[in-house]
Amino acid sequence: MNLTLRQFLVFKTIVESGGFRKAAEVLNTSQPALSKTIQSLEAELGFSLLDRSTQTVEMTKAGQAFYERLGELFDLVDQIASNARDVAEGQRGSLSITYTDFAILGQLPETIETFRRQQPRVKIGVRFYPSPRQIELVLNGQVDIAFIWHFMGHVPPVLNCQPISSEGLAVVLPDHHPLASRDTIDLVELRDETFLIGDTPWLPFTNLVRDLCIERGFVPKTGQVAYLRDEFFTFVLLGMGVLIYPENVVRARRAGLSAVRIRDVGKVVDISAVWLKEACNPALHRFLDLLPNEIAAS
Repeated sequence: MNLTLRQFLVFKTIVESGGFRKAAEVLNTSQPALSKTIQSLEAELGFSLLDRSTQTVEMTKAGQAFYERLGELFDLVDQIASNARDVAEGQRGSLSITYTDFAILGQLPETIETFRRQQPRVKIGVRFYPSPRQIELVLNGQVDIAFIWHFMGHVPPVLNCQPISSEGLAVVLPDHHPLASRDTIDLVELRDETFLIGDTPWLPFTNLVRDLCIERGFVPKTGQVAYLRDEFFTFVLLGMGVLIYPENVVRARRAGLSAVRIRDVGKVVDISAVWLKEACNPALHRFLDLLPNEIAAS
């Protein structure tokens, strides 16, 4: 069948306005044009919709049944148009986000929560990946926006890169450790401690901490290797070593542990958001509006 919404609209308007004359005024067209449209609709359907044997326009039984379901059709059309409009305006659709562990302890959770509250019909996916892998996913179009530890010096020129935060370091200790009650310490005060270290994806951070220690005259003793933050916390609780981490770790409260800021290392961990310059996802652009315009220092 070669049916059109225009044909349906003409029929619906004729019925609801009580005749061809009034319908022609509503639709700003002529009565002969409407008659031609109804004839073509009836030809496509294979049955009559209107009884033309009386002075007034009345529906046939088939026409009545047809009309009773037209409301559903136009409601669906409105819904489709509304959904498409929401997607175009970033109020519906999906947004994929990846993050490094350093970022999820910062302002990112608050930003995501604000976005979800403002755009409840946008489906959000959030996953953890090491920073290099995140960049690959953004470049491949698999991720809309990534929050990376910006240790590489530069990102591919096809990406936008917006600094989000710059942080110092803190040490995570058992509550009973002699340094746990301090507000701040110097890095050199940890020279006799065993440092927990991350496995391969953590290597750039491990190297950063090692270089900072060497600058202060000691080579850190390393012990247990871990991958996830909760693993590190467990090993600290077990007395297997101390954990050096970006200072936003003070937000990750855990019973039995204390986080003490290291005051003499400065801001050494930079977190940035990266996304494709040619990205056209409207939901992404609404999310970008929530990012800070200036670097937030923890």
